[in-house]
Amino acid sequence: TYEDFQLWVNSSRWPDGLGFLSYYVWMSVVAPECWVWHIRKDNAQQNKNAPREAPPEERCGNVARIRADMAEFRAQDVAHCYIFQETLTDDFRRCLQAYERSSPAVKG
Repeated sequence: TYEDFQLWVNSSRWPDGLGFLSYYVWMSVVAPECWVWHIRKDNAQQNKNAPREAPPEERCGNVARIRADMAEFRAQDVAHCYIFQETLTDDFRRCLQAYERSSPAVKG
């Protein structure tokens, strides 16, 4: 049910709001060297076709570091334009117009 899902979402984050999606953004955008580090660590420990060594746990498993990184994270630093589902058409139009303005053809 929706209520069960909402309970799960609320239970899957810390009181400061950092939760699964924050961790996912951190791991994939802010600290890509930590992408699925826990799986790579487990594979390395079990010698299961580990293609590369897992990053150190001090970096990738440090909740204080994740919180600090996310507090400093600025979405504008990683993308010029965002499209949100709630405002899809307007955002898409705005992003395309910004792209057109940045085109070498427009600049001459």
